[in-house]
Order: sequence, then C-alpha cells, then structure tokens
Amino acid sequence: MKKIILPVCLLAIAVALCSGCRHQSPYNRNPEPDSYERIFARNIFAACVEPGKFYATYALAHLDSKPNENNAHYKVTFVNGPCKGKTIRTDDVILKTSPVDGGP
Repeated sequence: MKKIILPVCLLAIAVALCSGCRHQSPYNRNPEPDSYERIFARNIFAACVEPGKFYATYALAHLDSKPNENNAHYKVTFVNGPCKGKTIRTDDVILKTSPVDGGP
C-alpha cells in the first residue's frame, strides 16, 4: 500500500505544479499593434543625468522635434525621473529598442 501512495502523491504534486504554469505572463505584449507602439510613438529615452557618458541615467522623454539641417540635436521634454518637466536638446537618445526575444 505504501508503494502505491508515494507515486500517487508525487503525481498529484506534479499535476498541481504544472497547472500553475499554464497562465499567461503579464509581461507578454498585446498582439494588437497599436497598444504598445501607439503609446511610445512620440516617447523616447534620453540621457538625463551625466549625458554623453557611458554611465548616463536615462529617463522617459517626449520627443518634441527631430534633428534637421539647422540643428543636429533632438529636442525632448522629460516625462519622469530626476529631470521631469525639463526641456533640452541632445543627441544622446534611445529611439527604439529590440524585443526581448531578439526578433526584428
């Protein structure tokens, strides 16, 4: 009897653990193209603290204007972080990042 109870208990534990694996992660992107991309269409990340350095701190910023023939820098207004509300011209920005899975 003891030889049957142990495998049955192990099977029940394995089934219970695997049933919790079936939920979808909250970090998965919404398949609708306008959900994530629409929110960040005009928002970028710009260097807020120590711009131009490899250890610069980036914060979310609203893209006000792109570089043109008169000015070679982006004009951004910070949305959050230590520079919230500050408007600067910089070329130290991250426009778009690649997905975590390495896809195009």
